[in-house]
Amino acid sequence: MEITHLTGCFSINARGAFLNGSESITEGKEDISVPKSFELNGINYPYISAQCWRKWWKESFQSLYLPITDSINKEKKYKDVSFLNPIDDIFGYFESVDKKINLDDINKTNVSQIRSSPMQMTHLQPVKNIDLDANRYYLNKDKAYIHLDDGTPLPYTSKFYNAFLEALFTIDLNRIGKYRCFNDRRELTLDTIQKYIKKDFIIDRGDDSFEIKDINRLLPQRLEYLMKSLFFMFGGAKSAQYAVDINPKLIIFSGCQGANNIFAGTLEIGLDDLKINIKSIYNRISKNPELIKTPIYIGLRKGIFKDLTEIETVQKKLEDDFNINLVFGTPFECINKFIEVLLN
Repeated sequence: MEITHLTGCFSINARGAFLNGSESITEGKEDISVPKSFELNGINYPYISAQCWRKWWKESFQSLYLPITDSINKEKKYKDVSFLNPIDDIFGYFESVDKKINLDDINKTNVSQIRSSPMQMTHLQPVKNIDLDANRYYLNKDKAYIHLDDGTPLPYTSKFYNAFLEALFTIDLNRIGKYRCFNDRRELTLDTIQKYIKKDFIIDRGDDSFEIKDINRLLPQRLEYLMKSLFFMFGGAKSAQYAVDINPKLIIFSGCQGANNIFAGTLEIGLDDLKINIKSIYNRISKNPELIKTPIYIGLRKGIFKDLTEIETVQKKLEDDFNINLVFGTPFECINKFIEVLLN
């Protein structure tokens, strides 16, 4: 079974939150603090930039799960090794080397060590609203006062989210713990390569490709901790205005052969509830069912869905037509089951 990528989407309930501010604008006599947003057909849609929530994800991973690696001998070996440790490996790095380059040298190479993250992600943006009265949603106003001293009220106005937000993510499993140097793009410099081969940290796979010696054992562990840390958003999310719990309430993901994310646009909002357009997922799978290499996992916080009848109907159809299972559970249960598949 060749699983090359983990693809998925997740959703947070951001109603009442103000998480990724943009600027203050003036409406009439009011100065209003507003979150980042984009306008489409006269409606402002708030969003949280991929860079912003990616930073929260990284801080959560560092705070919650990096200390656990102390108890794993193989991981402990790499914890403080530049570029090979879990943070650099998964979230990427850029390190400039202080070295003069002869600009006339046609054989010059970039002496910086640059690694793009194996994870790709979209902004967090509003789940599609299937209620026709879309102007009731997405952004609301909060007018209140700050009392700096007794009897000196200072008025303020902020716009805040009134929406569920969703984001897509894709993780390239073939790049975790593996490094390439090509053209002037070097994830490891020659000096670093020689040093780490000598210390028995990395293996030369030829064609300027290298990998951590123990990566086959470390990959499932790094991926497990990465996925679980998504459910404990730290950083700006914890200190944001209004202190809303924005930990994800829903995640859908699967192991695939290829990076195409089939879960784009599969979430919807009705009058009250978050919904999964399971028929859309079925239709996309039907085009290339052989690319789905694991069950599709749907991790739900308790109380998110009141009625799973439609999903259960399509669940049986997926099994009968393509031998693809839908697996339900809590987010952590689904992550654990996926890691078991990797280990086998």
